[in-house]
Amino acid sequence: VINKVPVEEYPYIKEKVVPYLEGKGIEVLGVFKKDKLLEAVTVRTLLEVVNGGIVCCEDKLDEFVENITIGAMDPENAMRYFLRIPNKLVITGVNRTDIQILALETSTKCLLLTGGLYPSEMVVNIAKTKGVPVVVTSLDTFSAVEKIQALVGKAILKEKGKALRAKEMVAKELNLEKFLNLVRG
Repeated sequence: VINKVPVEEYPYIKEKVVPYLEGKGIEVLGVFKKDKLLEAVTVRTLLEVVNGGIVCCEDKLDEFVENITIGAMDPENAMRYFLRIPNKLVITGVNRTDIQILALETSTKCLLLTGGLYPSEMVVNIAKTKGVPVVVTSLDTFSAVEKIQALVGKAILKEKGKALRAKEMVAKELNLEKFLNLVRG
């Protein structure tokens, strides 16, 4: 099984690599494209991992976060960076109101504020207007990033949407008959 193939490489793998491997006697049971949804994590999962508290937008806890960024740069560079990254979690210190406001002006799915203090009322109001959950944790930024990085790229299939996507992909891409024949021996 060839897994996490970038979409742009998929035709090459299917048309060139698979026939080459099979010509060498290596059976290929399936080729799976890299899938952002399967690698994404929900805001709820992030909240649990950092042992955080939700400040606003509790109704958005099942939203998927596809990318993770750290807001530790100056505002000018932060905005350029934030604009390029969709559906992101922005992790920053609770005292970085400038970064939080900039993040909320871009495709941000969640703000994770470290340091354990309550964010500014202005940030909370903007987040509510935009429908972006704000999570507060007592962890420092480095520790929060470490805990979250352990999740990145792992397909946690407890969410219904992800389980359905995985089922669909397996049905489409896995040669189940070949697989069962190999398992049966």
